[in-house]
Amino acid sequence: MVTGAAATDRAGRGVPFPLRVLPLYVVVYLAFFTWWWLMVLLFGNGRLAEGLGVAYSLPIAVSIAAAAAALGQGSRWAGAIHLSFLPVVLAVYAALLAVFSGDPFRWIILTPHADLPPSMTIASGGPLSDAGALVGIGFVSAVIAIMLFPMGGLPRYFQYRRPLFVAGVIFMPLFIALAAALRAPYSLFFEAPEDNVVKGYVFLALIAGFWGSAAWLASARTQGIYAPGLAIRPLLPFRPDFILPGGVLFVKGTILTGVGLMLMIHKGLMLPAWNWWGFALAFWGIIALIPARGMYKMIRGRRRRMLGEPAAFGSGAGIGRELILFLGLLVLLYGFVSAFKGFVPFAGIGTVPRYNSVPEAPGLLGLALLAVAFVLLVPVRAWVKTRLAEGAETWPQLFGKQALLYLGVVTMILGFIQTFNLPQDATMTEQRYLGFFPSANPFGFVLGATLLGLGAVLILGLRPLALRNELAGTLRTMVGVVADVPEPSRTDFMARRVAVLCRMPEAQRDYHVRCMLEGLRALPEERAIALRQKMMELLLQRPEGERMALMRSMDKVMFGPERTMGRTKRHATG
Repeated sequence: MVTGAAATDRAGRGVPFPLRVLPLYVVVYLAFFTWWWLMVLLFGNGRLAEGLGVAYSLPIAVSIAAAAAALGQGSRWAGAIHLSFLPVVLAVYAALLAVFSGDPFRWIILTPHADLPPSMTIASGGPLSDAGALVGIGFVSAVIAIMLFPMGGLPRYFQYRRPLFVAGVIFMPLFIALAAALRAPYSLFFEAPEDNVVKGYVFLALIAGFWGSAAWLASARTQGIYAPGLAIRPLLPFRPDFILPGGVLFVKGTILTGVGLMLMIHKGLMLPAWNWWGFALAFWGIIALIPARGMYKMIRGRRRRMLGEPAAFGSGAGIGRELILFLGLLVLLYGFVSAFKGFVPFAGIGTVPRYNSVPEAPGLLGLALLAVAFVLLVPVRAWVKTRLAEGAETWPQLFGKQALLYLGVVTMILGFIQTFNLPQDATMTEQRYLGFFPSANPFGFVLGATLLGLGAVLILGLRPLALRNELAGTLRTMVGVVADVPEPSRTDFMARRVAVLCRMPEAQRDYHVRCMLEGLRALPEERAIALRQKMMELLLQRPEGERMALMRSMDKVMFGPERTMGRTKRHATG
């Protein structure tokens, strides 16, 4: 990903983006690795409260540093002060690690065995012995470094990296804390089944931050305002704050829903394990669902619709986007099933006999459920979305769209459960089909139901709000983007945009005009006046009916509906 030419000149005088972000990546990686190593030692030695304290200390400390630095917004040092906090955190964790461990190069890890029941075998080794952890933490660190890198320059850092957005980003690595907690050998300190109950409370304590850091991303305050120097190419800004919230709410909601269902279907308490290679595979599902699908939506969908290009309309236009969704979900779910069962992908789930019910009846039912999920998520969802005017959906329509998504996700998860024979390993009763056992497994059932509910809240309740805020932020920011491009490109874009606005349904047009005027008010007065004048020139070139329709929306937004008709007639006649 490259930034605009102006930002490149200021930040690195033509140095490629990967090289510019490399120093930050190294610092983030070392901080996360040391953080994980310290948590493994604490959880592995039964120091649960201290382990949880360390788990939350990194995201909370960095979030507070961002909020404090944002108070000096406008200073070229504000963003630098925030980013310099990561080396401080790294130094603190390294010191704690040295104090805590007499031999910091020895630690307790757990090695999964695909040929045994889903239990863990204790082994010892150094921090470099888990290659999956090195890779998984490297993937997470790359995403965090890109999200935190000051692409538009340090003086404007907090214009497009709002503190609440930074907090949402820096809480994402709680995956690493979950990995440390889930692999800790609790049975060394607690007799079964108390070891699983204690592990369950630790798991819940980490899930609280995992859920909350997604929930607050639904707020409009996570999205910054226009800042120059963020363009991939002219008229195409790179704004991850418009992509991240909806994607994170969906991914975390899916994970919580899947883990909740898996906990509910066992007769005994069966908590997740962890395998870093499973997470490494799931990571590519996350990449498909958040940045890849998000950029596809922005470039191939929303931008084309804003300009009225025919290829952006109709159910066929959404098939590609929904195919990315379906394939990303397949990779995400298989990766996390492998991770939470403690297996290397393609070496346990679906290959070991007790984790493979194809071609038997449970597996055939599972494949049928996966086929139903495909129909719901790809052709049906693509068709439904063509029936809704983007930005003008009612809340019931927005909820209905997410309900269809959630139904497809749950169907796919149930398909995975049946295809891979997942309940059987924990029940010891030859269970082959989906069932719930609240009386036999009250703690696991309640824990699972809680996670299932939390996942539903993210997808059904908060994601519609995040998507509405994402669209509003895109429309507001596009005004500043258009103001900064050369005159010929600006005139062409605005002419096509005015034509689209004139032909929109009224409610949708009102929404777009409101967001655009909000973006206009955020610009310097000289540029705002120039854009208004250009828009009026282009509007006067439209047929009278279209001109009056757009003027009605502009007057309605600026003056209210009760004064709209008279003013629109006067403007339309000159």
